[in-house]
Amino acid sequence: NDEFLRELQDSLVLFYLGGDRKSGEISKTYTKNNLNPYISIKQIAQEALQAINKNNLDQIGCLLRKSWEEKKSLSSAISSTKIDDIASFVLNNGALAFKLCGAGGAGFGLVLVHPAKKAQLIEKMKDFIHINVNINWTGSQIIFISRENT
Repeated sequence: NDEFLRELQDSLVLFYLGGDRKSGEISKTYTKNNLNPYISIKQIAQEALQAINKNNLDQIGCLLRKSWEEKKSLSSAISSTKIDDIASFVLNNGALAFKLCGAGGAGFGLVLVHPAKKAQLIEKMKDFIHINVNINWTGSQIIFISRENT
């Protein structure tokens, strides 16, 4: 329903964690011998759709955390000590979930946090550029944001 989608949108924030990597190089390191993580990620996505249909933000958070753990199992190049520390920090400061976007290694971390706790978390993460997420039906779009706009 539209009200829940607004709540979900208001619960999402991207943080630019910095770093430089070539996604093609990272994805070449993904495991190819064990299909279980891929199967699990697909199953988690199907469960997440059900959680969205049931308007269950906490369940979406649980599934997003599970998906991140499965993604990390694909390759040691997906995460790093810095990324793991940031994930722990946001989870210990009210976030329901953290997941690095893209192939891994660097870039944007997607955080799910109850709207009532979002501003406080953004303040605690003030060293990182943040971008609020807007849900739309046009697909992803390339944007430019400077530090002055945050």
